[in-house]
Amino acid sequence: MIVFETISCDELHEKDIYIKSPNNQIKKLISVIDFRKSIPVPDGSFFEIDIRKHKDRDLLAKEYEFCLRKKETIINKTKSIIRYQKKTGNKLFAYCDFELLETKMHEWK
Repeated sequence: MIVFETISCDELHEKDIYIKSPNNQIKKLISVIDFRKSIPVPDGSFFEIDIRKHKDRDLLAKEYEFCLRKKETIINKTKSIIRYQKKTGNKLFAYCDFELLETKMHEWK
């Protein structure tokens, strides 16, 4: 999933990666969510960060805002990929082995 922000023409820089939508909006690439690389993390093994104090706070805030808007899609897509792999046993190229990762997570926990 491509994480983007909608900007105006005057905010565009020479090295920006972007697309123009049919209604002439400019969508600038911020980052990418690679669902194939999802890893399980047990409760209590992660912590929140204060975006306001981070050196990349502007970028993180934009990514966070995008993820909040697309939260349901992100969760559903991730679950779908994991379910498919577990059901078929088909581990596609460049995908994590989700079952193995879950087993190892439980062992570690």
